[in-house]
Amino acid sequence: MGMRDPIDGFWFENPELIRAVAPWYARLENLELGILLLALPWIAGQGLRRADLERQLAALGPDLPVGPVYFQRVSRASAALEARGALGGRGRGRNRRFATTPEGFAALILNLRSLTSDPTVDGSEFELKRSLVAMWNVVAERLVDLPAEFQAGGDIETFFDRLEAITIWGRPVVSDEVMAEAFDVVGLVERQRQRVRDLRAAAAAELERAEARARLVPASLLAPFTAAAAGSDRPADAGRVIETVRAIATHAIPALRARSTLVRYDAYLHYLDELTTLYTRELRVVDIGRAIYDYARARGFEVVREYQGHGIGREFHQEPGIPHFPHPSNAKDTIEPGMCFTIEPMLNVGTWETQVDDHDGWTVRTKDGSLSAQFEHTLLMTEQGPEILTLTQHGPQQGHRF
Repeated sequence: MGMRDPIDGFWFENPELIRAVAPWYARLENLELGILLLALPWIAGQGLRRADLERQLAALGPDLPVGPVYFQRVSRASAALEARGALGGRGRGRNRRFATTPEGFAALILNLRSLTSDPTVDGSEFELKRSLVAMWNVVAERLVDLPAEFQAGGDIETFFDRLEAITIWGRPVVSDEVMAEAFDVVGLVERQRQRVRDLRAAAAAELERAEARARLVPASLLAPFTAAAAGSDRPADAGRVIETVRAIATHAIPALRARSTLVRYDAYLHYLDELTTLYTRELRVVDIGRAIYDYARARGFEVVREYQGHGIGREFHQEPGIPHFPHPSNAKDTIEPGMCFTIEPMLNVGTWETQVDDHDGWTVRTKDGSLSAQFEHTLLMTEQGPEILTLTQHGPQQGHRF
């Protein structure tokens, strides 16, 4: 990427100001963002038909909150993106295939940096962008790890050359820094945190104003209720009662609403704190063992200690070893992004101790003859957390081979 300073983000917060020079840019809906990611050339190959986009978006539904997914909606969104130049299409009718253009990728990147919704009212914008950033990082890691003969060729290089060449008023739109910021999940969480803090500050100011208004309710308006509380038999004037109720509704209820809004923002800020911890804290091998051990013991089972999970790389069994109980020797061993490893605990109904069959030297049984069960998963640690590589959509089924 070039070293020139990119155009200021202010212009992308106000797309109507740059529509004449950047018709490809707009504030994108969640569905449009999902389409642009799935249709990237190195993911979509020769392009995706609208039916392909519909199927893939529906399959990713739990991870990508794009709203209802059906053919007509996907078709309208694809047509809008193509009209702006964010998607390129070839072919006709339902066989028309779409791929994201460099301009569309630029629009995706710039939209990922922007957060506009109040997440305590509609959290789908942030959750979608968080999922898209995570997906991008997984894809990027896989591309980097491919052997040289399988890595992207000239077409992808041309794509990024065109991306770098996109300018507005002679200034680049996407720089290395802009792209790194867009796909930094911790940075995304921090931007959301600042936005929620700003919203909370506005709510706190509104609460202060509402409480000041509530203090202005004339004492004379409260007289009917004060007299009733004192035991007066004199009937309250209906008009004054209505006026009092109106005054309370006008001055006191907004304060209650503002207080409840602050509660929402405080809870959401706590959620963001948890996300930051999730994305930044180191995962130690001993933490994995402790989680398995605590889970099994809480349910009355023992964990076999003679056998453990392991790293997988150029060799099938390699470091680090992954004990399924909190062994002190692993207290300083950490799982870093890019590491692949297995978790394969054996849980016993009785003792955790085992013995090898004397006859074949291979079969392992529990020492007390109690029942035992084992299952195994292979995991990849990414920048966004662990990805289970051996997870099937509906769990293990009859006929599956692992």
